[in-house]
Amino acid sequence: MLYSKGPAWGRGRIAIDNAMKDRNDYLAQLLKANILLLAGPFTDGSGAEAVIQVADEAEAYRIVAADPAVARQILVADAKPWRIEFEHMPGIASGTGEQSQSSSTATRGGGGH
Repeated sequence: MLYSKGPAWGRGRIAIDNAMKDRNDYLAQLLKANILLLAGPFTDGSGAEAVIQVADEAEAYRIVAADPAVARQILVADAKPWRIEFEHMPGIASGTGEQSQSSSTATRGGGGH
């Protein structure tokens, strides 16, 4: 998932800090559940990216919608379909030729549409 500043980004430092703290807690839960593989901001400050492993694109959007910073419009998220052709991360589906992945989203077990 690709993230950028949302319409509520300018609401003040306290609102942003609270949303981002809640988001970090949410991401920690996803990491513990082996859904989130990695996440972080771009070094130029233009946004962030998260790599999640899900069954399909609909699940990816459900996960993003539950992100506290997205729900509060501090961040907006976007996904584009993609296919993993090369990887060096154990546990990520690859080489199947299936295209059920979303931007920064890999499918579990190689399933999908």
